[in-house]
Amino acid sequence: MKILFACLALISSAALPPAAAQDADQESVVNSLEILVRSTKLAEQNGVVLTTADLETYLSRIPEEHQGGFLRSRDRIGTALDNLILPRLIAAEARKSGLLDQTEIQNKLYQGAIVLIAQEYMDQYFQEQQLEDYTALAREIYLMDPERFQSDPTVSFTHVLVEVGRERGELGAMRSIFSVYEQLQAGESIDAVAIEKSDDPAVEDNQGRYTDVAPESLDPAVAAALSVMSPGDVSEPVRSQFGWHILRLDDKSPAQALDWEEARDQAIVAARTQHMDTARERLVQRVRAGQLEVDVPELQRFLDQYELQWRLYSDSPEDSEVPQAQ
Repeated sequence: MKILFACLALISSAALPPAAAQDADQESVVNSLEILVRSTKLAEQNGVVLTTADLETYLSRIPEEHQGGFLRSRDRIGTALDNLILPRLIAAEARKSGLLDQTEIQNKLYQGAIVLIAQEYMDQYFQEQQLEDYTALAREIYLMDPERFQSDPTVSFTHVLVEVGRERGELGAMRSIFSVYEQLQAGESIDAVAIEKSDDPAVEDNQGRYTDVAPESLDPAVAAALSVMSPGDVSEPVRSQFGWHILRLDDKSPAQALDWEEARDQAIVAARTQHMDTARERLVQRVRAGQLEVDVPELQRFLDQYELQWRLYSDSPEDSEVPQAQ
């Protein structure tokens, strides 16, 4: 087994504008980051190596419950190796071309690495901060504000749907729905008409009836029509993304306060969210403990490249004057 080291050194430097470059008092800042990966070789093509670490990183992006199926499939592993080697072959070509020597590319790589490091650290930080059991905190949140935890309002309705586009155009659908509307106005039952004429694919199973449906799950036009109806009302034709409807509101259930057992799952989600928000705020406050010191003259030199003036674009009147340099 051969142990390989993959090393990438990222060097980000500020590209100074000409005026700044001529200023002897200005210091050039160099940010560097060395990435060293120790692993074993799995495959090689044209001198470009694919390692165990590469495959492990690929595997980590697959949901844990699907990883076994991936590892047992020679075809999927082969496809993964092929997909992994291609960008490395292109990157090798890019190195030969001198792409990595370009300041702009180094800056982009460095910033991308910094963002990734910060995100990975935050993910690990949140995992460490999680409680094993949020029940006690959830119970406390519930008792402090029980009205916060309510069931979703629901509606029950029966409808006739005339689709547009499959067997008829817009005008044909409108003629059909108004024919249905006239039947209902003449006294026919919407239950019977739905079974006979509705294009709803579920009509054979539910006879056009939908029970205890959350309004937000419905087409907005249908939900709006039902919201102003009382139980027993029959609507005029309503156009939705599915076609034309005539609706009868059968029942309307408002949101109701939940007892603790019913609210437990919602409260636990709320407790976890609140705890993680607090943990994030603590982290942000800790890392932001110092004051951000901005070299305003240097910032102005940067804006000079774009012929902009810092003082002209301040967000408040008191910021209209350029602050003193730190």
